[in-house]
Amino acid sequence: NIELGSTANPTDITADGGGLTLKGSSDKTITWVNSTDCWTFNQSINITTGGLKIGGTEVITSSRVLQNVTLNNLVVDGGTF
Repeated sequence: NIELGSTANPTDITADGGGLTLKGSSDKTITWVNSTDCWTFNQSINITTGGLKIGGTEVITSSRVLQNVTLNNLVVDGGTF
């Protein structure tokens, strides 16, 4: 494991804004944002195979949103469902 922001008394507040930065012509970052309780990416994520799982349940594959997902205000090709 790689530890970032190691401190004697770690909290989500001390972790806020921490993460990884890959230097390029523009920075590529993965950052912990305490106010949203989420990791935030400043670039797209490309999943080359498989799908996306939430809580161990696959919710998206490369070709479809699976039926166990509730969609509210989904915009597809300019239409809202």
